[in-house]
Amino acid sequence: MARPPAALLLLFVVVLVGWGSTSTVAPSLTSPAPSRPTSASPLISTLLSGSALPPTRQTPPSTPSAPWGHVCPEACLCGQEPLHLPTPVSDAADLGAVSGPRPFMACYSVPSGLAEDDPYVEVLRVSNWTVRRLDLWPLRRLPGLRVLDMQGNAVAEISGSGKANPELRVVDLSANSLHILGAFAFRDLSSLRVLNLSLNGLHSIAPQALALPRLRVLDLRRNRLAVLKPHFFSDAPALRELYLSDNALSRVPPLVLAPLDVLDLSGNHIIRVEEAAFDAVNVSRVLDLSRNALRRVPNAALRRLGAVRDLVLSDNPLGEALPAGAVAGLAVHTLHLQRLRTLATVHRGAFQGLPELRELRLSANPDLAYVHPQGLGGVPQLHTLDLSDTPLLALERELLDAAPALRTLRLDNGTLHCHCSLGWLRNLTGGPVLCRGPPAAANPPCAPYIIPLFPETFSETLGNNASFHCRALFGEVPAGSPDVAATVTWQTQAGVELAEGQCADGAGRVCVRDHVLTVLYLHAEDAGTYTCEARGAGHDTRAVRLHVRDVHVRLLPLTVTSTFVTLAWNMSSAVTNSYTLRVQEVDAGNASEAGRSVTFTVGLKMHSYTVHGLKPRCRYAFTLAIQREAYSLVIGSTEVTTREGAFLVSLGIERNYLSIIVVSVVGGASTAACLGVCGLRCWRQRLRLKEAAHLAALRKSDSAFSGREMLSQPGSPSAESPPLQTLFRGITYISLSDERSAPSECGRSIEQDLISFT
Repeated sequence: MARPPAALLLLFVVVLVGWGSTSTVAPSLTSPAPSRPTSASPLISTLLSGSALPPTRQTPPSTPSAPWGHVCPEACLCGQEPLHLPTPVSDAADLGAVSGPRPFMACYSVPSGLAEDDPYVEVLRVSNWTVRRLDLWPLRRLPGLRVLDMQGNAVAEISGSGKANPELRVVDLSANSLHILGAFAFRDLSSLRVLNLSLNGLHSIAPQALALPRLRVLDLRRNRLAVLKPHFFSDAPALRELYLSDNALSRVPPLVLAPLDVLDLSGNHIIRVEEAAFDAVNVSRVLDLSRNALRRVPNAALRRLGAVRDLVLSDNPLGEALPAGAVAGLAVHTLHLQRLRTLATVHRGAFQGLPELRELRLSANPDLAYVHPQGLGGVPQLHTLDLSDTPLLALERELLDAAPALRTLRLDNGTLHCHCSLGWLRNLTGGPVLCRGPPAAANPPCAPYIIPLFPETFSETLGNNASFHCRALFGEVPAGSPDVAATVTWQTQAGVELAEGQCADGAGRVCVRDHVLTVLYLHAEDAGTYTCEARGAGHDTRAVRLHVRDVHVRLLPLTVTSTFVTLAWNMSSAVTNSYTLRVQEVDAGNASEAGRSVTFTVGLKMHSYTVHGLKPRCRYAFTLAIQREAYSLVIGSTEVTTREGAFLVSLGIERNYLSIIVVSVVGGASTAACLGVCGLRCWRQRLRLKEAAHLAALRKSDSAFSGREMLSQPGSPSAESPPLQTLFRGITYISLSDERSAPSECGRSIEQDLISFT
């Protein structure tokens, strides 16, 4: 019988029967699907939460018996094919062996030949259906269910309990509509090992939503998580693999996680990893931070991570150079720094203190031109250095001295510059070494070659820093040739020649260290041509022309009076937040005094400042400067003449000291009077409280005395009883009547009250 077309497939159930088998995984079915069933079973209808299958009558295909010991049920397709999970699951999932062909069963609905509580049904798959709510309770009819595959539906809510499915180990809910994960969403799934929630648009996870005691693999890729909160994974103590790639995370906060094998944070927008992020985390196999926005290697956080096999930092904007100590003190076996779009240079000591490092991957960096020969330090176990697919211009022999265990050096698809200094590579490989050119440069004796590590022109803003790295290659001196010292020097724009370790001035602003010329806090006069010269068996030069961009700030007087001036400037963007404004009185074009200055900090919206204490009809020079340590760099200046002394009076603004004194005295007297009245009231209130407390204490003591002395002898008073005058000596008040009753009669004595009481 011909097999029905696959386009009519809306629903099928995969039944994996493994009598005696201990584990299974979700299959990827590629065989032709059967046509639509005649009617939907109650189980499938319940799972689809009210979705109904259109009634279509089709004749089910006849299929041979499946090789698992019983006849393939009616209306099903049976066969064998390899199984796999879409989630990147490793052996940590504890799902058992899955290699080789496995039996599967694709049905229109729950097969009629199986009982409701048949334990043979192990895999249930529902796809391409508009499911809005997934209820786990109807799955109780499949007590042997191990894999629930609901990918590619429209599930937006999860309800019910999975207590009746103690064998359920894999749940795939990828490509659904789960935007919010509520508390206890997967309750009673005590055996769940793998949970795939990728491609859901998930942005919120409630506390205890992932309370799964045996969960080992959690896939949250391609969602919309913007924040990682501590409660997300705190209820999954057995978690070993966590995939969070392609979300909207911008930072990594301190996490509460069990020891992990894999932590994938790639493809986010992470710009910062907090220092304590991995304090309570141990990732043993893979930590992936690639495809993020890291500006530098988060050394402080990674040092607390412990030993990790693979650390992936590829595809991050780590800058044009890896400076000294960029990667230091990490316990990592393989370090991936590939496809760094802006990396051009690896400086001295960039990789330090990496005793466990075995492989360093620096391949496919499109701008990497130079690796310092002392860029590696403390890598005794490094055996693989990958520099393939990079525009590397040179490689010096000293680089290999820092890696005594190096066995593999990859330079394929590179662009090495032909120079006799590369002869050590030919001796190392025992064969030819291909380079880019020129061919004549390989013939000894060869002149020094300055590696083009800096541009021919360079522009930087006033007050910033500029540095240029001059590195030269020198060939081996042939035997019998006179020894010529190999030197590298810099010549400044002022004609000053600087050797290694020298500075152009005593302040140390223009210096050469490790063949790097550094100009700090650029001044306008620093513009010009700087030349690097290498001398050996010949010489080579390379120059750079430095342009210092002015900030172009204009000082504008907004308000000019006889005693103060308000100035504004037209800076479009803040060069710094610290400025110095100098004020100096000018007399006939010459400075008549040293003047005064004020340093102030501005915000994003502050572009004006008012100077007080000026003299009428005087000319002042105002200068705005950027403050860089001991250097003040002028960015704008102007001169203003203040108004005459009567200018403020003409505007109705006059300073009357008598009025100021009178107002001050009256205000002070009023304030003192108010304070005195308040103090007096507080003192009187305190006295009242003390008197009330004293009276209350007396009443309490009198009442206690009356109860003890009067009621202890209920009979008539004896002859030995003391007289009443002695008994009540010192008592000023005693009451033996009920205060709530009517007032007592006037004129009655204490003795009468006592007699009436007894």
